Amino acid sequence: MLWRMRWFFLSIFIIYFWMTPGEPIVGGLGYAWLPTWEGVVGGLQRVVVLVMLVLGVQLLILTTKRDQLISAIYWLFFPLGLLGISRERLAVRIFLVLESVAEVQVLAGEARERYSVQSSKVVGLAKSVADLISNVVFRAHDRRLVTVDLSLDDAPPSWQWSIPLALFVSMVLINLLA
Repeated sequence: MLWRMRWFFLSIFIIYFWMTPGEPIVGGLGYAWLPTWEGVVGGLQRVVVLVMLVLGVQLLILTTKRDQLISAIYWLFFPLGLLGISRERLAVRIFLVLESVAEVQVLAGEARERYSVQSSKVVGLAKSVADLISNVVFRAHDRRLVTVDLSLDDAPPSWQWSIPLALFVSMVLINLLA
């Protein structure tokens, strides 16, 4: 996952590197467009935070069963139920998306292989994306309706609800002290 996001990380680093005002790394001509030390630090901080988020999500996905994940999402969005939003529908939609991701990944790989030998990479990419979209739409229309049975476990223990709250309070305190 991290390897697939390498260009995203690099672009964030470059944007911070060149667009953050501060002390230039190299002295010389016009200070407006030179990379700065503050940009290096800011870019590295953002990239490290994003890497940690991606690793945390991957760890969560690898160690949690799909039913447990859906149940956790159902209970996490408890406040939305107070606003009249159906948590059950949200949980079912997320379940259906997770079910179809693997199938769409296979279709994307097939489309990429079919058009990888194009003379122009842009034309090959455009054709593979168009092929992927048409395959997804065709399969969506062709798919029969299924009944989804989600077992939504009981609410998590109250001490587990305090973990996100404690993280939020600690982040606020750290920002106030910094």
